Amino acid sequence: MSRRVKGPLFAEYVRTLRSVKQVDWTKHLQEEDLPYLQQTIDYAQWYPMDTYERMGLAIFDVLGQGNLNAVRQFGRHTIETLFEAEPELFEGRDPREIFMRFQVLRQAMFDFKAAEVVAIRDGRAVLEIGYGMSERAEEAASWQSVGFLERLMELSGAKEVEVTLVSCGWKGDEATRLNVTWK
Repeated sequence: MSRRVKGPLFAEYVRTLRSVKQVDWTKHLQEEDLPYLQQTIDYAQWYPMDTYERMGLAIFDVLGQGNLNAVRQFGRHTIETLFEAEPELFEGRDPREIFMRFQVLRQAMFDFKAAEVVAIRDGRAVLEIGYGMSERAEEAASWQSVGFLERLMELSGAKEVEVTLVSCGWKGDEATRLNVTWK
């Protein structure tokens, strides 16, 4: 069975690609990916993870120029769209509760296990991620997740937020793990 991603995440990549008119995306995507750049992306629908991966790599290579900090900043930006689309996620402004709500939402965005909270307590969480993509895509997605989580925690009212990669599956570690700390 092929892996899929839900419309809101897919739409963010499509919106980003569409916004850059001067790039010929046919050089960076496969033929089956191109129709998505022309059609309306339905938030309630599922889309192919393989296309999502190629779109992500195109954004990383062309717009981010292979810069992982640019990918991290993109991750910070994408939470703003979620903040507008899912305001109930941020109700209460308790960082730990919002982190757990994020976990539930994240599980609903992929039809496979892409992320799991392996430990959480006040001021600290450990998240294991794995999207089943190529090494380059996993690395980029991990840095995008770092930025996403940084901004998520800031929006929840947390202070002194730090998100660090403590192990990297694409480098041969057993899994990719992110350590999230806040006050």
